[in-house]
Amino acid sequence: VCSSDLVSEHTTAHSFARAFSEKNISYHYYDRIDDLSILLPADILFLVDPVVAWPIGLEEVNCKIIAYFIDVHLELGLRMQQAQFADIVFIAQKDYVNEFKEAGILNVHWMPLAFDPHLLSKELIQNGRSIDLGFIGKLGRPGSRRFEVLSKCLGAFKSNDYLTYTPPRQMIEIYQRSKIVINASIKGDLNMRVFEAMGAGALLITDRIENGLTELFSEGVHYIGYSELEEAQENIAIYLADEQLRVKISNEGTKLVMANHLYWNRWISMMHIHSNSNPVRTVSNFSEQRVRKITLEVLIALRSPKEFMKVIGRYGFHYEVIRYFFLSNLRLLNTVIPITPNALIKRFELLLGRSKKKDYEFK
Repeated sequence: VCSSDLVSEHTTAHSFARAFSEKNISYHYYDRIDDLSILLPADILFLVDPVVAWPIGLEEVNCKIIAYFIDVHLELGLRMQQAQFADIVFIAQKDYVNEFKEAGILNVHWMPLAFDPHLLSKELIQNGRSIDLGFIGKLGRPGSRRFEVLSKCLGAFKSNDYLTYTPPRQMIEIYQRSKIVINASIKGDLNMRVFEAMGAGALLITDRIENGLTELFSEGVHYIGYSELEEAQENIAIYLADEQLRVKISNEGTKLVMANHLYWNRWISMMHIHSNSNPVRTVSNFSEQRVRKITLEVLIALRSPKEFMKVIGRYGFHYEVIRYFFLSNLRLLNTVIPITPNALIKRFELLLGRSKKKDYEFK
């Protein structure tokens, strides 16, 4: 299992790792792989989004490479470039499967996110739900639909302290203490919160999206949907008042998640697809120059100038390598000191959001 965070327990890669441990499957977790020669032909290299420390030389790895991309709705171009190095590609957002295929990545499949029951607190029970409306995450940009829905709903009901950073383990505990968890997608993504809220036993109230939500769950049976802010507020009030109906729907959601939507279920599905499909590593048909270019574009997008010496060692010293080093440094600097118009706008919006906190803080 290769992902970017060896420390935080609340990552998709760690959730898969815990599922492997429970089933006594041998695995190693890497936040980076500097020596790809440690991989044997019988191994499976499982790349789990986000893979920030991108392994250089993946095109020559002899074992199977399975990649799982989650945030394809945010940085689609980067994920498509990374996907070309995998034999089998899974993505969490169903609406983007065709875009990958149209880009020439043929062995791509939808695999939604799931729930990790190992994060649940055994001490919390249904009767301990003291939070009316729970939410953990970013509110979004001021002025956006997400910001409007979350800030106004959370400000109108008894909520947790959603403006303060919450460690991953406490996040699930807050959901376990919540009667309702509100969700507002980013670009219609089928996010972790959908599965976490139901897995933690809360009633999920979420915006009506595509990306396979209605194929996995039924509105009114497992969750409650909304299209506009007013409908979200109305539904929250209705289901806070009707405890019997709220608990009935939340229990149905929890039951289905625990039966069908755990990370072990996802791995079984991945292995079934793996055993019934032919590996297609897109870069295997590319020239060495094209593979080099794609690798360098990935490193630029990841703002990884520190890989400079490894890049020189593998690809030599020429124009494309110098370009990568310059642009990756520039992009890295841009995250600290805004230079480009987009970075300046984002920084301004961030400052604006902080200045308006008092307008939507829970009272």
